[in-house]
Amino acid sequence: ERNEQHAVDQKAIGQLQGQLHAEELSQQQAYDKLEATEKLEQSDANQKESHLRAAIAHEEQVTKSDKESLQAKMISEESASAKKQSVLSQRIAADKQVVSSLQAKLEQEE
Repeated sequence: ERNEQHAVDQKAIGQLQGQLHAEELSQQQAYDKLEATEKLEQSDANQKESHLRAAIAHEEQVTKSDKESLQAKMISEESASAKKQSVLSQRIAADKQVVSSLQAKLEQEE
């Protein structure tokens, strides 16, 4: 009877050890799956951050390019305006000279 009880106990111990091992495997698999999920989420987050940084850098470059283009356009317009002002000043000076010349002729004729 003692041998039978020992055999029953050994069988029960074996079953418990098997259950414990199965539970440990199950927990390890759950941990591995969680770890893999976390790594994937971190990778996704890193990729999104990288895309955002690239988009921001692109936007900053576009903004800088637009600003430089506007500055060049303003300089060009200022230059064109200065040329027009110069031409107008020359015309005014020439018109004044013509008026002075005509006034002088009128005075001589009187």
